[in-house]
Amino acid sequence: MKILVIHPLFPAQFKNWVIEATKQGHEVVALAAMPQVKDGWHGVRVLQYPVSQPPIEYVIHPWAADMEAKIRYGAAVFAAAMELKKQGYRPDCVIAYPPAGQALFIKDVWQDVPLGIHCEMFFRPTGQWIGFDQDFEQNLDIFGEFSAQIYLSNTASILQLERADAGLSPTRFQANSYPVEFQLKISVLHEGVNSLVFVPKKEISATFFTVGADCAHIPGDRPLSEKDGAKQITFSKEQEIITYTCRSFEPHRGFHSFCRMLPELLTLRPNAQVLIGGADSLRYSMPPGVGANWRLIFWSEIADKLTPEQAARVHFVGTLPVKQYIHFLQLSSVHIYLSYPLVVSSSLLEAMSCGCAIVASDIAPVRDMIENGENGVLVDFFDYQTLADRTAFILKSQSTREQLGLNARKYIRQNYDLHKCSLPKMMKWIDKLAMSNE
Repeated sequence: MKILVIHPLFPAQFKNWVIEATKQGHEVVALAAMPQVKDGWHGVRVLQYPVSQPPIEYVIHPWAADMEAKIRYGAAVFAAAMELKKQGYRPDCVIAYPPAGQALFIKDVWQDVPLGIHCEMFFRPTGQWIGFDQDFEQNLDIFGEFSAQIYLSNTASILQLERADAGLSPTRFQANSYPVEFQLKISVLHEGVNSLVFVPKKEISATFFTVGADCAHIPGDRPLSEKDGAKQITFSKEQEIITYTCRSFEPHRGFHSFCRMLPELLTLRPNAQVLIGGADSLRYSMPPGVGANWRLIFWSEIADKLTPEQAARVHFVGTLPVKQYIHFLQLSSVHIYLSYPLVVSSSLLEAMSCGCAIVASDIAPVRDMIENGENGVLVDFFDYQTLADRTAFILKSQSTREQLGLNARKYIRQNYDLHKCSLPKMMKWIDKLAMSNE
């Protein structure tokens, strides 16, 4: 069949199923604002569309700016789709990643072509991550305005989901975030984890470029190197290694909770080494101020609580290439995952697939994946003492550590394996979508 894919950063999370679709002989065309691959990637026709920008003198209410930007994205996709239609192209179905409004007007190009959309998250002013952490929401005036804008940001999601023939969400938590009247359209279908790549390893050593917490800047667009003042250190599975990773060192991914428990944990486990992956960037949280970054702010809270020897056991490894990232997880004695109630990071499932013993924040999206005491341990996000205590106990108990890791990998293999679970389900979903208007 002919599948039109719309994603601003194609292929992103569509990568695996698009490759599978081309292997099965389907013709895939992708529309992207900033494609991450070249035209012809795995036989996919990749077309880039320009997005217009408003003139400098353009005046719009600040609360409407988000919707205005999404209309521009939607209009750009509309123009690109109309050009394809003029060339005689008609897809059997369209699958879109729509947070920026990309699928707003697709039905105005092909009214009878089935549209499926990726339902990432319906954001609410209460009951999710807003109001979860009072440390960063003390200014009620600013918070109220932010809450209003969050509420309005869902407008494009509702318009696109209303016109869509089907939706899919990676987790039940994400699907349930949408209004009840739309949930019947949404299937829960995660993109999956390649458990043949993310595998446990009993014996392993790996070398990383590392910097200390006082490093001025940890980049996110490249790995660390000597020019960052980084030095190479080799770690082995025989060591006691605590791992933590996130795309950005920010409150929404619990970096402050992780830092605040470190003085106690490093005291309880005097031989433990801490490996931290991530970068000084922002994904979800507001910036801390001009010229500041959250990593240095949170580290300054605990710096005087650590001895020089303890601080020297904390290693920042930056953004890692995939092969090194897998080694990072394979080395882990205990992997810590912390987050506000948001979309669950793929890193959690990848760590579970690698057989890591997981300690994670006890929040609804994580409870979709982890049963406390069975395939991981859940701890209150704000209980730094218990977080340190539970981690120390697992480090001390090899039998507990090994059983949690075995159960974690078994769970991934049974429920989220890329080849056994996710890809077959995704291809069936696409087939059903394509036939929905017949």
